[in-house]
Amino acid sequence: MPSASALPPPKTTPQQISPSLTRKIDIPAFLDYISPSLLKFQLGQTKAIHEGSIHPELRIINGEVHPVLETEEALQFIVSLYQQMHEKLNNVLERRKSDRKFIDEQTTACNEENLLMERRYKSPQYKTIIGQKDHENRVVVGPYLGGEHIREARGAPVRDIPPYLQNEHITLFGPPDTAKLSINAMNAIHRSVSDEPQIISQLVNESKLVPKWGADDEDSKTPLRDELLIAAQNLNECYNGTLEFTDPQTNRVYKLQKERTSLPIKRFPGLALPSMSHFVNGSPLPLHLYDFALHIFHQWHRPEALSFYVPKLENEEEAAYLRSLIMSAELLIKQLHPQYKIGSVSILVVLENPRAIFRLNEIMDNLHPYFVGASLGWHDYLASTARLFKEDSQYRIPVKADPNIVIHHIKESHIVLSKVVGERGGIRIGGMYGVIPSTRATLSSPSFQVCMVGYIKDVTIQLKRGLDGFWVAHPDFVRIGVALVEAWNKFEEDPKDSTLEQVVRALVLDKDQQEHVLQFIRATDVEGLNPSDPLYERALLAADVEDSKMIQNNDPNEIRYNIFQALQYLADWLSGNGCVALPATISGVNVRIMDDLATTERSRWEVWHELYHKRFELDQFLEILHEEVSFIKNDLTQDNKVVQVKWDGRTAKWYPSAINLLIILMTSKNPVEFATELLLPFTVDAVRASDDPWEKVMELEHLHKDRDENNGELDQESDQDDNAPQDNDKKDPSNHANNPKTHLSPCENPDSKFYIPPYIQYFNAYFECCPNRILADSLARMVFYNSVEAKRRINELDGTELLRMREYMLTPIADVRASDTLSLESTPEEVRAFVTKKVDSCHVHQDQTLHAKIQQLLVQTKVAGVSISILNGLEDGDIQNITAGYANKETGEPVTPSTYFEMASLSKTIAAAFALEYFREKGLSLEKTCVNDLLTNYNSPFRLRIKEGLPNEWASEVTLRHLLNHTGLGMHYVYGIPLSEPTPCILDLLNGNEKYGYEPIEVFKQPGTQFHYSGGAFLVLHHLLEIIENKPIEDIFRPFLDELGMQEFTFHQQNLPDRVYANGYNVDGSIMNAPHGRLQFPPLAAGGLGAPRALANFLHHLTVAYHNTAGSSLLSHETAIEMLYYQDFGSMEFMGCGMGLGIFVAEAGPNRFALHQAANDGFRGMYCHCVEGPDVGKGFVIISNSDNNAVWFNSYVAQQLLIRLHIEGIDFSKFHTDFDPSGMKQEDIVNFGYKELVFNAFIEDLPEAITIRGAKDVLAGFNLALDGKITYVTNQRFARGSNMLSSYQPAFDPNGFGRQGKIMDSWETGRHSLRGHDLLKFDLKRSTNVSFVAVSTEFHDGNHSEFVELEAFDDITQEWIQLLPKSQLFGHSVHKFAISSDNGLNQRTFSKICVHNIPDGGISRLALYNETLPSSEQNAFKKFSVTRCNSDIPPVKKESIKYSYPQYEEICSNWRTVESGKEIDVANACYGGRVIFATNERFGPASSVVAPFKARGMFDGFETARSRIPGHIDYIVVQLAAPSKLDRIEVEFTYFVNNNPRFITVYGYDADDDEYLLVHKMNVKPYAGNTLVVIPINNDRYTHRVKIVSDPDGGYNRVRFFSRDFERPLAFSARGNTQ
Repeated sequence: MPSASALPPPKTTPQQISPSLTRKIDIPAFLDYISPSLLKFQLGQTKAIHEGSIHPELRIINGEVHPVLETEEALQFIVSLYQQMHEKLNNVLERRKSDRKFIDEQTTACNEENLLMERRYKSPQYKTIIGQKDHENRVVVGPYLGGEHIREARGAPVRDIPPYLQNEHITLFGPPDTAKLSINAMNAIHRSVSDEPQIISQLVNESKLVPKWGADDEDSKTPLRDELLIAAQNLNECYNGTLEFTDPQTNRVYKLQKERTSLPIKRFPGLALPSMSHFVNGSPLPLHLYDFALHIFHQWHRPEALSFYVPKLENEEEAAYLRSLIMSAELLIKQLHPQYKIGSVSILVVLENPRAIFRLNEIMDNLHPYFVGASLGWHDYLASTARLFKEDSQYRIPVKADPNIVIHHIKESHIVLSKVVGERGGIRIGGMYGVIPSTRATLSSPSFQVCMVGYIKDVTIQLKRGLDGFWVAHPDFVRIGVALVEAWNKFEEDPKDSTLEQVVRALVLDKDQQEHVLQFIRATDVEGLNPSDPLYERALLAADVEDSKMIQNNDPNEIRYNIFQALQYLADWLSGNGCVALPATISGVNVRIMDDLATTERSRWEVWHELYHKRFELDQFLEILHEEVSFIKNDLTQDNKVVQVKWDGRTAKWYPSAINLLIILMTSKNPVEFATELLLPFTVDAVRASDDPWEKVMELEHLHKDRDENNGELDQESDQDDNAPQDNDKKDPSNHANNPKTHLSPCENPDSKFYIPPYIQYFNAYFECCPNRILADSLARMVFYNSVEAKRRINELDGTELLRMREYMLTPIADVRASDTLSLESTPEEVRAFVTKKVDSCHVHQDQTLHAKIQQLLVQTKVAGVSISILNGLEDGDIQNITAGYANKETGEPVTPSTYFEMASLSKTIAAAFALEYFREKGLSLEKTCVNDLLTNYNSPFRLRIKEGLPNEWASEVTLRHLLNHTGLGMHYVYGIPLSEPTPCILDLLNGNEKYGYEPIEVFKQPGTQFHYSGGAFLVLHHLLEIIENKPIEDIFRPFLDELGMQEFTFHQQNLPDRVYANGYNVDGSIMNAPHGRLQFPPLAAGGLGAPRALANFLHHLTVAYHNTAGSSLLSHETAIEMLYYQDFGSMEFMGCGMGLGIFVAEAGPNRFALHQAANDGFRGMYCHCVEGPDVGKGFVIISNSDNNAVWFNSYVAQQLLIRLHIEGIDFSKFHTDFDPSGMKQEDIVNFGYKELVFNAFIEDLPEAITIRGAKDVLAGFNLALDGKITYVTNQRFARGSNMLSSYQPAFDPNGFGRQGKIMDSWETGRHSLRGHDLLKFDLKRSTNVSFVAVSTEFHDGNHSEFVELEAFDDITQEWIQLLPKSQLFGHSVHKFAISSDNGLNQRTFSKICVHNIPDGGISRLALYNETLPSSEQNAFKKFSVTRCNSDIPPVKKESIKYSYPQYEEICSNWRTVESGKEIDVANACYGGRVIFATNERFGPASSVVAPFKARGMFDGFETARSRIPGHIDYIVVQLAAPSKLDRIEVEFTYFVNNNPRFITVYGYDADDDEYLLVHKMNVKPYAGNTLVVIPINNDRYTHRVKIVSDPDGGYNRVRFFSRDFERPLAFSARGNTQ
């Protein structure tokens, strides 16, 4: 063997890299398979190989090499090839990922359009991903030239087929795992069934055909390193003719035959798989490269050994990579062996991805001269198609139970393969016939006979379609296959030749079946489609199937069959066997189906579609899974259902992992691309050696922080640079060290690919205890376990269900060991008692001790009782109630879910919701309606008065909005009144009431400028409602409350009959207001009473209304939007939250929470409910009947619930257990306490951190702003404030986009600050003077801040003074200022800086200097200067897609479906709506606003540049599809959270082009991230065009104009008729 020194030097300088220092791997896509934590672990198990002699460094697990195969020369060859290819491989794999994203987005869009337009799946107008172009104008899926050209062979002929690959290919497919298997495969043509007919022997002997062996290192193989090496060694010895095996049990010797042995054709692994054992410079080797390179290195001298099957190629780009890989390998071999002939490698492409079939010509071209042929692997083909259409709710995969899939569904792809490859001179091979007899049977056995009928039909249909061969799964079928091919050839030459008929009659013994098969052979093929047919391209993918006629995809039996097969396969794969014959029945006869990973992929995608698209219930799926697990575990084999992969010593430890993996594969909402992404970690040595592989994988996956998905970095350091300040001391959710999700086990972490939702975990555990789907489902939906609640749910089971459970539990399949306790005579009540006991002992919920802790804490904190209501998501409207302690300690009355508590300030939320609906119905604007005007209009004697010394006009400026958002009045706390006394008139309290401690209501601040918590405002609201309605407040609210399902809520202050009211208790445990137990309070401010579950029900309605434009019950969408739109006028300091209307709103990472505190004498409470984000719908209401001691108690309960609800965006480590209330006012303790103990742990929602940095600033050492600590920022929605204080120069990544849009290395605020400017305050590291200031707007040009102003905090005077006056900034420039020397300003010392960003926008860098700045640099500051940055701003590579309007024919077709009176969106492009003018499309094209599908991102909408001109507006004009009387207008801002317009106005135009108003100028800031719905004025006019005005600028995703009264286009006066 020549020395490795003959190879070229590596491309980069050799580096010795310690595994612990590995930062970034070469191919980040591999991290989908081997996580950073697992990679780190594996690297720790490696040793450098031939240290110093192989460059760059190669490390192998344990440092062990195969002495024959992995020689130093072979390994250097592999590493050198890797160095040449890894960048190209990374490019194609990254392209795959971006294509997947595009495919899913476009398929979702098509699905939404199809549903909107009510298109049937087989309609020619049905939209799919096929033919769609990405932002680079690439057709991602589909042919370049259109479907009618798919069958055309284009391009040069393939190279001459080498002799050993000529003629038909009868290919046995299977892995070379063992010597015995390999010998059997090699000798296949010599292996015959015991009663083989003479005609078979005769034809085989006459034939010159040499069978092929698909030596599979891909789907038929578990990729264990040792097994791959054994397989390679077996293949080597096959080629050498030396392979031999002696069976140790029988002493039988297996040897290779001397002649007509099969030709092995290796199939190496797919491009995406990494090696789990070989690493170059810390990066995993691609497994396909390793396998291919090792093979060619050793077999270079045998051209017949250099034929390969290539799996899973998707397009010509990947084919070009493969060609480059082969060519590079050949050139390296040529250097080692000059006699090697370039071009000796032959490639057979396995067409198992739907994208590939469309690009067959291009793949052939890009693989020239290596391409010689292709085969169609239809299991993977169907699975990949199902993945392609995963977001299409109408797609159906052909059912797995159908034995005639090849005949009925694969014809079109066979024809393309035959014509394109065949006409260009290539080999055309069909797919696998995987049905084999149930045992090694004789020809006459029923099992063999069923196989023969299917086999002959499968072979002849493929030959009839012009193919040159096929695959078989069993060696016994090889000889028969050769005979069939020879007989077919005779039949083709002369249809009267009887040989084929003789073969059929010899193989099929039943006369009726003989005739059936012969008739099938003589018949024409199934009818196909013409390439010009609109459905042809989908038919090519078998994606034109509606409901199966054999069995429905969602039939429980089909689901069960897929589960039964896939579960056994996964267990066998994990055990080390990637190819298994699983039992099945055909025509009632037992057979086996040869399964590899492709068939399991096909099964999982079939079931996944049914679950994901809600055609099959999750709990029913889990029930079937449990039944199948028990069937397998107990080996309940029956005549028609056989367990093949036994639950035994070999598989017992792997089955539990297989069950979890099956659940993930079939139920995950974000499914992995390939099952191997989940399976590969189970090939790690440490996992295989473990007694509990699942737990070991969880441990290894959990060792390390998650990677940065964009950069594939490991050991990710803090996103802050050395000198950057921390943002408000809030931990960064993108810094995984601070993200509580990283402390979860992978199966508990929603971001992990191993995540199993708690519901499934709970259901599984409960079903094992009590095999009843209804009960297991009910119990699994509990947020945490409570025996009282569980017992209630068990008691709801009727006798029939209990008896059914009894029968099930007494069968072996149940596996619950009930027979010792139950019998067939057990009564329903005995079954109920048994189940109750079993459930109570089921340790499923990690938090089932929480109830006991609550009981214990009640005693410790002297809290009397508590009532908790919990919601567990928007889809699950079920409310779980937890109660503990006493409503009345004196009588021993316990708290129950129906106990009435004082709701205190939580009443304000209900009051605000009602008020919004009420005032809107009355036509009273919140902004424009002055409170004093209303009081005057309704003859109230009360008026708002101004506090002495303040401007009188402020009293008349208080509006309805100011009452609801606490910016109008004072009176924080409202005082209680003894229950024994009559409820005073609200008017008495407004004017002041000395007896009860009420001062007169006064205006003491300018309305709308400052937050001041105000119970008094709700006294005024109460009075307004009563004088308008002339009714008591309870009567006004009662219908509203009842309609919302809040029957257990009242504003009536006296105790009502048939209600249990909780007493309030003082801190010392004494009863409040003895003997009555509580006080009465002003109803709307603090006087609501009820059960917490009533308020929980309201919060559910509020959240539904927020997300649903139709609202929820009596809560409108508009009310929910208004209530939850939050601002900070001082509420952050008060509660750590923004203030909405009657609601506080807090950020928790990606989540938004509605919350409120409650504090009446003797009662404390809170609610906290997620209204937006990944945890939407989760939340709780807690009310305790004790005083301030309940603040600590409630906080602890809230902490536990937030943890157990798995809420994202909370740093649980910042939950505190105590705070110091010393010196606080009574009314402040609850606010500060909840803030300190709970809400301070909520993580601010920050834009993405900067990961690509510029060069170090040469003046960083003199910059006084560095190491500052940011203490306050009003807005950093687009880019973090800390970026502005970085020690690095700004960087610009044109590809960098995040959740907020373009990622900028700056401080960039959202548009339209309500203050007129934004602020950022930071503490300097040390007090100092400031002489010079530099402000950069680099990379901001048009979206830069227009002005900057600096204030500084003087240490001596303890006041803020102006440091830098308001100064103009210019785009993409550096501005230098000298601080004035007037009054020694530049010599005064400051400790804090406040930056005013005026009015909004981006500031890239701020630098502060004093006299320590080098004099050469000081000169540049002597005069104000502006310098345009030298750097160019690179073009942004954003994904903006200009929506392409449909063609006239499609529009006509869409109109035909419109019935008279049907409401349609007349702006919708499907009906002909068009954007005909836009003033500015700087950041997003206007055309997409009329698209018929939901927006996919900020790029998918209209967005203008920021404007700086007073009075500026932007607008678009939309031509409606038909003149219409408009009923409703919607403007969708889904992805415009920080950059929607401030105001919108809508105008209409009639046939005469007269302009009129449709929507008055509206503040739409509250609708950011949501949808505005408005009823237009002037809706009695036929509108032809509309103009939507954005003031002053901004963007939106969609506009919709709904109408039922429209003038149908002339071509379609009535449905289905044209004129």
